[in-house]
Amino acid sequence: MKLHCYRQNIWKLRDVETKKVKYKEKDKEVKKRCKADKQQWFDDKAKEAENAANTGVSKRVFGIVKELSGHRIQRTHIKLANGKYAKTHNEEMKRWRYHFQEVLNYFFCAHQQKAAGVKTKQKQRLRRLLIRCSLC
Repeated sequence: MKLHCYRQNIWKLRDVETKKVKYKEKDKEVKKRCKADKQQWFDDKAKEAENAANTGVSKRVFGIVKELSGHRIQRTHIKLANGKYAKTHNEEMKRWRYHFQEVLNYFFCAHQQKAAGVKTKQKQRLRRLLIRCSLC
């Protein structure tokens, strides 16, 4: 009985080892194919850029170069006061305006400056430094 269990365990271990070997072989094969596909993609893009350059379509050439370089401009997400993210540029600007009003205690428009009684020199300096609101 013990001998029978021992043999079964040996066979299980051999199966595991052969499966590991097969997995390693398949893994290497997949990596080789991925590398070859990536190289083929780069070659196709290079030919496409070359054709675009020969035909004089510089916009397409620069687009391909930008795509190949991998440089992407990431837009920062701005959280609104209610916890949601700003979807438009206008919402972002309103949020920034609110932020700087709170943090720096600055006034952003002539209407608020008049109400607060700000002096003329300060008004001029604020106009140069700050963003105007939609009312101004």
